[in-house]
Order: sequence, then structure tokens, then C-alpha cells
Amino acid sequence: MNIEAKKLSLIERFMQFREPSSLQKLEMAITQIELEDRMAASEADIANGRISSYDTFNKDVKEWIRHKKTTK
Repeated sequence: MNIEAKKLSLIERFMQFREPSSLQKLEMAITQIELEDRMAASEADIANGRISSYDTFNKDVKEWIRHKKTTK
């Protein structure tokens, strides 16, 4: 089964949930997986030297905000 078929299969299963507590558990599990994936990616970036200084990050964020305001 390819990845897209697997996703659709999971969505179909999720649609069968009826109890709010079941949906809450599912949401918590998905959130935990997302956080763990982000953590692993961040750790890999740090280990491979793909980091920015705070000053560079701050400058990039300010530029992003300025750009967002001008594109509205």
C-alpha cells in the first residue's frame, strides 16, 4: 500500500470514531508524534551545524513580518 492509500485508509478509520474521548486521544497522539518529529529534525539540524544565531533569526523574523504587512 502506497503512502497516499495508507493516509486515506487512516482517514476512513478515523471517520468511524464517535466518542469525543476517542477523538481527543487521537488528537493527543497525533500531536505527540508531530512534536517528536520536530524534535528529531531539530536535533539533526543542530548535529549537522544547520543553526542560526539569535541575531540572524531575529533579523529574519523582522523581515518576514515586514514582508507579510506589505503583501496584504
